[in-house]
This record gives sequence, C-alpha cells and structure tokens, in this order.
Amino acid sequence: IGYTYNDTFFSSGRYNYTHDIVITGKYKKTFDVKIIIDNDNILNYKINKGEYVTLPDLPIAPGYTTSWGSIDTLILSDKVFSCIYTPNTYKVTYVFENDKIQSFTQDIIYDNVFELFIPNDPDFLGYTYDDNPFSSGKYTYDHDITIIGTYIPFYNVSFVLGSQNTLNYKIKEGEH
Repeated sequence: IGYTYNDTFFSSGRYNYTHDIVITGKYKKTFDVKIIIDNDNILNYKINKGEYVTLPDLPIAPGYTTSWGSIDTLILSDKVFSCIYTPNTYKVTYVFENDKIQSFTQDIIYDNVFELFIPNDPDFLGYTYDDNPFSSGKYTYDHDITIIGTYIPFYNVSFVLGSQNTLNYKIKEGEH
C-alpha cells in the first residue's frame, strides 16, 4: 500500500535527506472478502492476510444443486466466493391411455422451457398430471413426474338382434 520512513508514509519525489534512510514497504494486512449466496444475500468481511474464511453452509434450493465457485479459503488478497446454482435434470414419464404408443421418458431441466411429445392422432386430447391438464412450458417440479396421455373415449355398443345375431360397434364419445 506504500512505503514509510519513521512511521510516516513516504512518497516518491525529491530526495532531501543528508544521511542514509531506510524506507519500509507496507502491505495491506486485511483483505475484503465477499460471499455471494444469491442476489439478496451478500456477506462482506475483512479477513487478515494468511487466515482462512469459513464459508456458510450451502443453501438448499429446490430444483438446483448448489456449490461454491471456489473452495480455496486461504486469504492472500481480496476475494469473492459465489454460490453456483446448477439446475437439476428430471424425468418426465409418458404413459398413454391406449396401447398405440409405448411409455417412454424425456429428460427435462428444472426451470427451463420444454416441449412435450404430441402424438399425430386426431383422437389425442392432451396430457394430465395428478388429474390436472399438463402442457409444454417451463418445468418447475423438483422431482420426476408421470404424465398421462388422454384420448377421446370410445365405448363398445352391442345390439342384440335375437339369440344368434349381435351387432358390435365402437363409438367415440359425442358420436351418434
């Protein structure tokens, strides 16, 4: 941070002493340490040179794995420690009400936009999760889920026309 002579800061300039002098280099003894947990939680400390800083426990963030960007806690200069939030990957399992399509899974990253598989079938109505409609968008569940592909219901209708004749039909809901 500079030089001193007789405990007074010494600056460069014209040398006006009539004897030899000893100037001493002075170094910063404490350093600024910033610990950034998130945008709302920033800790600032002054730590002595050569000491170690103790990092707080990593925060628990649903859908994320957290880690410190640096774990070298020996303080030899000003330092910033930042918490890194890495979104987790989850599985969405597709299950279909009919047997036209086999079940399968899709990897989806938490808090990211995703697109669902849409079958090329005019009878396909959409997906549900826990009996609620489910569509493409931002994935905000912090666990794997199973969605159900729903279809227009069909009903079997039989007309008995005597002891030997029966007519069987498969009719979509809403048809006559």
